[in-house]
Amino acid sequence: MGEKVDFMKFFAVALFDRLKRVVKLVVHAGKFFVAGKIEKPDYLIVEDVGVAYLVMPKAACTSIKRSMVVAAEGEEVANNVEKRRAAIARLMIRGKVKGLEDKYVFTYVRNPFARLVSAYINKFEDMEKIKRSGFLYDEYLGGYLKLSDSFEEFVRKIAKIPDRVCDRHFMSQSYLVDHLAPHKPQDIFKLEEINESYPSLVERFGFSSLEFANRSASYDYRDYYKNKDILDLVFNRYREDVERFGYQSDYQAIKEYMAN
Repeated sequence: MGEKVDFMKFFAVALFDRLKRVVKLVVHAGKFFVAGKIEKPDYLIVEDVGVAYLVMPKAACTSIKRSMVVAAEGEEVANNVEKRRAAIARLMIRGKVKGLEDKYVFTYVRNPFARLVSAYINKFEDMEKIKRSGFLYDEYLGGYLKLSDSFEEFVRKIAKIPDRVCDRHFMSQSYLVDHLAPHKPQDIFKLEEINESYPSLVERFGFSSLEFANRSASYDYRDYYKNKDILDLVFNRYREDVERFGYQSDYQAIKEYMAN
C-alpha cells in the first residue's frame, strides 16, 4: 500500500510539472500570435531628472539600476538593500511607456561573446541561486533548455531560437533596441567603456558611482569557447551585435586565444 501511495505522489508531481510546461508554452504561443514576440522591454525611469534606462540584461544592468535609484530616492537607499530593491521595483516599468519622448533614454551593450557566457553562468551554473529561485528555463518553450545543458549544448539550442521568442537574457541586443523597445535610446554605450562614459551620467543626473559585483574577475569567458564551431555559431547568431556595436576584434581575440 505504501509503495502505491508513493508512486501516486510521484505520478502526480510529474504530471503537474508537465502541465506547468504545457501551460507556459500556451502562454508563450498566445503572446507570440498576439504581439509577434514573447518578451517586453524594461525601463527604469527617474521622472524628477527626466532620464530613462532601457534595461539590457547581462550588461551591468543591476549595477546601473542601483546607481540610478539614488537620483530618485536619495542617499538613504544606497546602503539599505531592502529599500534599494523596493525603490528599483517602484521605478521599473515593463512594456510601453508614455512620455519617454520627453526624457533622455540610454542603454549599455556588451560584447555578445562575454554576455552569453555570463548568462550561462548565472542561469545554469550558479547553483546557490538556482536552489533559491529554481531553474529559470524549466518551463521555457516546453522545457527546451535543460539545467544539465553544457555551454556547447546551450549555444547549439539558442542558435535555433529566433529573437522574437527569445528570453531577454540571450536575445540579441540589436533586436531589443530596435524591435522590443517602443522608444529607442538616444545613446547606446559599450559596457567595456563604462568607466569613461558613466561619470558624465552621474554628474548630469545625480546617480551614485557604480559598484560592481564583479564575478567576471573569477573566470575568463574565453575558456568557454572550446572550438571554433561553437564560436562561429555565436558569431553568426549575434552577427548584427558584433558588427553594429564593434566587437569584431573580440571575435578575432577569442580565435587567437583558442590557438594558444
